[in-house]
Amino acid sequence: MIMNLRKRAKFIMFIVLISFGGLMVLGWGADITSRGGRSRRRKVKENVLAVAGKEEVTSQDYAAAYNRLASQIGEEQFKQLSDAERRELAAATWEEALGDAIWKSAIKRERVILGEEELREIMMFTPPQELLQDSSWYTDGEFNYQLYWQMLADPNPTPQIQRFIEIYKAELGREVMRSKLRSDVTNGLRLTRNQLVEAQLRAGTKMILEALFIYELPQVDSNVTQAELQAYYEENIKYFERKKWWELRTLVFPIYPSSEDSSFLAERVADAVAALAAGYDFDQIALDFTQDSSQSVTRSIDLLDAVEYEALGLLTEGEASEPYFDRGGWHLAKIVKRTPDSIAYQEIYFPLEPGAETRKAVRARIDEFSKRARKENLDSLAAEYGVSARVGPYVRESKDVMMPRFPYTEAVKTYALGSHVGDISEPFPEVRDVYYVFATVDIAKQKIIPLDSTLEYVSGRVIRERAKNAQRDYAIQLRRKIQAGANFPSLVGMPHISIDTLHFGSYFEAETRYGAEMAGACYAIDVGQMSGPVKCDIGYGFFRCLEREFDPASELLPTAIQNEQTVILNALAEEVFPRSDVKDYRRADNYYGGG
Repeated sequence: MIMNLRKRAKFIMFIVLISFGGLMVLGWGADITSRGGRSRRRKVKENVLAVAGKEEVTSQDYAAAYNRLASQIGEEQFKQLSDAERRELAAATWEEALGDAIWKSAIKRERVILGEEELREIMMFTPPQELLQDSSWYTDGEFNYQLYWQMLADPNPTPQIQRFIEIYKAELGREVMRSKLRSDVTNGLRLTRNQLVEAQLRAGTKMILEALFIYELPQVDSNVTQAELQAYYEENIKYFERKKWWELRTLVFPIYPSSEDSSFLAERVADAVAALAAGYDFDQIALDFTQDSSQSVTRSIDLLDAVEYEALGLLTEGEASEPYFDRGGWHLAKIVKRTPDSIAYQEIYFPLEPGAETRKAVRARIDEFSKRARKENLDSLAAEYGVSARVGPYVRESKDVMMPRFPYTEAVKTYALGSHVGDISEPFPEVRDVYYVFATVDIAKQKIIPLDSTLEYVSGRVIRERAKNAQRDYAIQLRRKIQAGANFPSLVGMPHISIDTLHFGSYFEAETRYGAEMAGACYAIDVGQMSGPVKCDIGYGFFRCLEREFDPASELLPTAIQNEQTVILNALAEEVFPRSDVKDYRRADNYYGGG
């Protein structure tokens, strides 16, 4: 509503006229929305979705707003809307309906009155947009007001014309009263002399500053105790509160190579040995057969296991080994150097990999698990299949996805938002010989994320807080040196410090580049003065003013004054159109767009 107020500060009258077809849909939609959720009654009326002040937002109000916005889109475009676009339309409709209620409440509270005679006079000289856009109402290129007035004065209009006039009259009355209220609000808009001077200073003052930045967080102890984790969690519990979220379980299905995979790999190793015997380069063979370069290995002879010693123990420099199977794969080695105590060699490693049939078998196992999981207990089934079933992720509709490290974050979120309790996702593409499957175990309107499922995140936040505190302490120590007489150049070379000269053409430039806090600190000092340490986007900063020049004819002055006016106008609008007293009674089944 504040944005609407700002856009309409010059009292531009905007008229929205609902078509008869829209009204038919409105009636149908109102009937639909009034049916939901009758089995669970609440203390307010069943069709009331919210209350703004003392003004109710009913399902009929929501339907009217929905049809108003839908009619602006157009019938053909409306049919082509995607699910995401329909959700956006539903959200916009809610803002429209709630805004209407806030306007009504404000108009009643401020006692804005529109007399019948005043409305009739405005109506005579403000024809509906629908007629203004209809060429049949024009004579010699000009709108025919006589014809329009005859329609308004007709004592026996058709029901269709009568309904048209009533709708337009109601809409016009609403807009006129809003215009009156906007006028009252903007008439309270006044800038004091001090505010004008402040706007001039911000717009027309150029500055050159010497800046010292502490730009990097220092290294701190990364060990975090359980007590520290608990303390941070309790102090910042609001960050762990979630509204409308999905709780999933991460099911991990590993792929173990089979005997068939081992025999296939042995054939590939035999081909590599044949290539080596034919004189091909050892490193090139590694790339051709494993898509990886050969590895350089140096081992003490005493540490070779029995298989390695048998394959490598008697070879001389330049000789290649026979392929041998050890530590989960095949090895092919070429001796580079040996001493009585150690041996250095290049090695091609052929890891045992699951083949297509093995992967197919795992997918079949996942399908079988998924079918049973929809009917049986998930935890007991996971234990039966020997599957890891980790808690999480937690998915919020509009914000973050709290989950274990996983490369398909957005895909998991997409699955979760369209799922119901008991659903099992399709297996996600294999990652490091593992298939991931997600099960939806709960959908809650409000929950607090348990500490146990966010230990890694909380630990990181505790360490970061330590680093920030250490950075602040470092800045305070540095301030003592500067106050004792140290100039900025003498501090070059100290850790985490950079020296720079900043040129600002206006306060707005400083605010855009470094943020309001730093800009305010810089423009609060005069030539020769220093501020700091000031918290800014890149750490802490000390700023010494070298030059300061005021330009009263700055081109930015109108912008500065407008910004000051906007601040006051927003404050006035918040007083007139408060949203803090809105009570939301919506449920997923009683308004368009769902929850």
